[in-house]
Amino acid sequence: MSADELPIFVHGVHNLCTISSVVFDGLLLQSIYEILTSISTFIVFPRVIPLGLDGIVVVTEGPCRVLPMRICFGVYSVLLNAVARFLKL
Repeated sequence: MSADELPIFVHGVHNLCTISSVVFDGLLLQSIYEILTSISTFIVFPRVIPLGLDGIVVVTEGPCRVLPMRICFGVYSVLLNAVARFLKL
């Protein structure tokens, strides 16, 4: 996957999550979000370091270290989207 295709990939995953939230419900939907969250966390393996009131720093330690940063950002976006939707259930 090239860097130009990444926004299309992230948009496609977002559409899949939105469609699945309309079509599916209950345990199946919860399982889909949990699997998306687990796979994204494995790829990115984020370490969040608080800096007090100044903000935070996110360091990636997973297989994302060898991938281009743009792909890591896309996977991290999918991770945040899946966690937010999983907590909404």
